[in-house]
Amino acid sequence: MKNTWITLAIATGIAISTMTAYANHHEGAKHDHGKWETKADTNQDGKISFDEYKVARDQHMQERFKRKDTNNDGFIDEAERNAAKEKWRAHHQAMKEKCAQHAK
Repeated sequence: MKNTWITLAIATGIAISTMTAYANHHEGAKHDHGKWETKADTNQDGKISFDEYKVARDQHMQERFKRKDTNNDGFIDEAERNAAKEKWRAHHQAMKEKCAQHAK
């Protein structure tokens, strides 16, 4: 029985540490994952229809495309793809380092 309580305490500690690290990782993030849903409900009825969802998704995809098409030629070439990958890697590494700092 004592081993069960020790295992439970360790598991709880790990779970709390993981949640704290995750929360700290997203602290100060520029985006709000639920915000698009508020924007998608264009008729303000508290529900998102499939058409509203498609429009919101299309707008999101257009914004992503424009960010990656850095020379504005209407295409994403290999150099732009590589630049986007490198930007993502740098951001991901910075977030990992930030989480590691918060964990200390």
